[in-house]
Amino acid sequence: MKKAILQPAFPESLVSMAHMAPIASRAVHVFTAFLAFLAFIISMALLSCVCPDNTVYANSPPLIMKGDTAFPISSENIKLESEVIKIHYGTSENHGLLGHEIEVIFNFHNTGFETDLDIGFPNVASYAQKLRDFEVYDYPSMTPYETEIKEGGTLPEHGLYYYNYMYTWKMHFEENERKSIYVRYKFESEQWGADYILVTGALWKDRIDKIDVYVDFPEPAAFSQITASPLNYYYNGQGIEWHFENIEPDFNLFVGLVDLPAFYGKKDEYFKPRWNDPRDTYRWDDYFYYIDLFYSYGDMGRTSIAHNEDIDYVRKTIERLKDTNQLVINEIYARHGYDFKTGEWEKIFEDTGWYEPDPGFTPAKFNSMEHAIIAYICNFNKTIITDGTDEELINSINEFHEKYNGKDIFYREMTYPYYQYTYGLVSSEKERIKGIDEANGPFHDQDGLHIYVREKPYNKPDGEASGDYTAIMGKPAIKTLDIPGERKIELHENGIYVREGNADPRCIFRYQTYLKAEDLEKGNYPGYMQPLETIPQINDDIIASPAGNYVLAGMNYELDEFTNLVENSVYVISVSDGSAFKIGKGDLDDFITWWSPSENIVCWQNVKNEPGKLKIYNIPGRRFLEINLPHEGIIVKKGEFYPARMFFNLRNMEISDLVAKDDGKIIAQVKDKIYYININSETREAKSIYGVLTAVYDDSIYFYKGSDICMARLDEFKPERINSLEHSIWKSKKAADNLLFYYGGAFNLSVFNTLDKRIYWYRIDDYQGIIKPSPEGSRLFIYRDYYSPFTSYDRVREALIHAYGLKGRSRIVVDGADDSAEWLDNNRLLIHIYEETSNPDKKHILSYIYEVETGERHMTNINIDSFTSRVVNEFRTASGSLTYEARKPYSKLKEELKKNAWTTSETTTVYTDNRLLYTRDEVLSKGLLVGLLEEGAEASKVCYFTGDNVLYTGWIRNSDFATDMKLAEPAQGFIYNAKIYEFEEEEPKAVFEDCSSQVRILGRKPGWVYINAVDRIFGWVREEEVKFGFFAD
Repeated sequence: MKKAILQPAFPESLVSMAHMAPIASRAVHVFTAFLAFLAFIISMALLSCVCPDNTVYANSPPLIMKGDTAFPISSENIKLESEVIKIHYGTSENHGLLGHEIEVIFNFHNTGFETDLDIGFPNVASYAQKLRDFEVYDYPSMTPYETEIKEGGTLPEHGLYYYNYMYTWKMHFEENERKSIYVRYKFESEQWGADYILVTGALWKDRIDKIDVYVDFPEPAAFSQITASPLNYYYNGQGIEWHFENIEPDFNLFVGLVDLPAFYGKKDEYFKPRWNDPRDTYRWDDYFYYIDLFYSYGDMGRTSIAHNEDIDYVRKTIERLKDTNQLVINEIYARHGYDFKTGEWEKIFEDTGWYEPDPGFTPAKFNSMEHAIIAYICNFNKTIITDGTDEELINSINEFHEKYNGKDIFYREMTYPYYQYTYGLVSSEKERIKGIDEANGPFHDQDGLHIYVREKPYNKPDGEASGDYTAIMGKPAIKTLDIPGERKIELHENGIYVREGNADPRCIFRYQTYLKAEDLEKGNYPGYMQPLETIPQINDDIIASPAGNYVLAGMNYELDEFTNLVENSVYVISVSDGSAFKIGKGDLDDFITWWSPSENIVCWQNVKNEPGKLKIYNIPGRRFLEINLPHEGIIVKKGEFYPARMFFNLRNMEISDLVAKDDGKIIAQVKDKIYYININSETREAKSIYGVLTAVYDDSIYFYKGSDICMARLDEFKPERINSLEHSIWKSKKAADNLLFYYGGAFNLSVFNTLDKRIYWYRIDDYQGIIKPSPEGSRLFIYRDYYSPFTSYDRVREALIHAYGLKGRSRIVVDGADDSAEWLDNNRLLIHIYEETSNPDKKHILSYIYEVETGERHMTNINIDSFTSRVVNEFRTASGSLTYEARKPYSKLKEELKKNAWTTSETTTVYTDNRLLYTRDEVLSKGLLVGLLEEGAEASKVCYFTGDNVLYTGWIRNSDFATDMKLAEPAQGFIYNAKIYEFEEEEPKAVFEDCSSQVRILGRKPGWVYINAVDRIFGWVREEEVKFGFFAD
């Protein structure tokens, strides 16, 4: 990133915005750019539903949408060269919601022939919150484009990004023409901040040359009022800016704003332009210190402690705040070299790495913010009355809050950066960390390479093993990891143990946890149901390596400032013998690790403290290597923002992929370059080529660049073009040993076979689900099972085969298949059928060999000889999800079932009411069984089976069904105690002896009916065994 202060040249008539008082608190607005095109969309979220891993799962509607994007619908030759984004934050307030306005200029270049381009701009946010006043213009002529609304869907290979409709418009490009457009819109969000997401996708051609982002506020905001990510932003004295070049962004843009407490005022120094340094964790020279006199339980809201009826809690809170205040003051003094007269405070700072006593110390070295913080704390100590009556204490708390924090802060539910550490906590943490090192050490710096190795594995003295085991008997583990080989790794308060089968656990590493077993036994953390502000978030953690041979151990401190006072270590421990080494200082979640297959080599990066370095260690060979990476300093917050705690994790954007091989070969993707190094070679020289890595093989790699598929042999590491696609590639991945997936354009998926170098092209309109290519890559099996994000019952469940070059049958529906299906060869798919239950240990019933060319099925691996479906069981027992009871042999209905009926229309709409005002999502196909419950003049109430075989009721038009089976061509019915057959050379062979189920009719021949029972078992039954109705007429 480079500094650039020039403001974008937006149309003056369109840029002016209404200014209102800045408000920020609890809400999320999601703003997205799908690699080359940035589009913007809101997302509202209930705080209690914020997901820390930012994942929207396929089986539940998302509460936070991960954004939307504008993308080219009909062209792949348009490059987005640059864009300028202006975010007007908090321009209005309406019923507690913040109003924001977005302006963007996109600059395009048509690199191909003359073309007409359709552009789609998705419009959605959680729970129907939509964009407002969306407009798009040609720029700079400001001629408006005419937009229309079309149905939406999901973005390619991004299941998180749902949109139910989108704005679309057409643009015409001459050959080699450049054009610009101007887009603006408004949205509302709840309070506390906005989360804008830039999503890599490259649906447009190539990378974005430049992105400039400007954020302004209704009034100039001081540096200390702003929280933003990426952390490397520029503060211009009023708002903030980001400037990116040659970029494929895949990270959030977060912006949060709080009011300055009244005491601090607005001093000129607070508005001095500056870069935000992500590695500077000393806050008190730049950020105000806020004494938080609120308390909250999780996301249940915040209330002043003056309102707490437990006066003992209030007094303890005030004492804790005073301890914290003293720690803050002393750190300010220590930062400027104050020589403490008491040994206890000197010990707190002496091993921080930054403390150095200065004989010439003077408070004159403090800047305006540091002076203000000290004065603010002194006013707290003077105002708060702790030696008087309870009423005097409460009154003094209210006085301080209104006088020094401000009434607005009191009434607005703002979330402020807070600091809750005390001398006691710092000193105890230092002792705890020192104790861990001493119990497992000594650790020595190997050859000055800063890889700290323990001299020998941890060996317990004679008789100590039983003591270890006795100490943890009956106590729950703080954390348990399941690893291969039926082993478990357990973190207990006194150590890390390995438990194999029923044997006693074996201690491999001495440890002292912050969280104790007695707290876990109570089902809570320390201070359960105590306000969040009283509970420091210190989490000891363990992470297993992929194969389970090693475990990483360390701790995560909630606030970065704390790690400036306490230097914790991250350990790597052998599960087999307990040998260990340190990979660095810092929180465990600041480290990213990569392992070779046998785990003899580990690579890691400390994204907070050393983001420009990759470290590699050959464990058995004790060889260590450190590589300097090209680093532009883009460090972003990963995961969701925790609104109740103002807490982010860190993520570095430099290394997007890394493969470590057992022979010491390392291949890493760093931005738009691929690096290769062999740590076992004499030179250990790093080589690089431009491109994006797809797959690594024994002696070569495959990658792409633009629309070209390339390879490079590791010994030479020179690029070789192998094949090319018609469209620019934006993503790739390894699908099988010899098959690679390449995504290009909006809906294009190409399968590349590395053996014969052939490309098979497919058009995929929904990338959700599991995609399995056939061995040659000429066919795809796709299984989808997810719910729509907009209604809780709109389920998408389908199994398809997309066939390359299959005449007339390029898309085949495969009934009964699920994600367990596997290819036997290019024409045969093995489909596994399991019993009808949600139990994860469900029993395997049989398998089918499905022949793609003919559509024929052949049963194999049959494990049962009879079955009864869930629906029939519920009919017989009047249990389960059915709401009906017995009437005649084939049904159990509470409402009187008047007649059997069958749908006669190809598509029958189901309504919720007899006035036919509202529809259900189900659409019934021709010949399906419906039970007539209530007859009306225009429509009738019926019962029917949904796609999940749940009996439901609704209204359908009388013209859409018939009660005469001869007019209906029934396609649904029941079998009871029937045999199911397969035909072998025209001779029937009974496969199942006693079967009862609802069935679908798939085919007929004289005397026989081909059925699908339970949506998964296919076969033939005798015609007289099928009951075409809920009961016999």
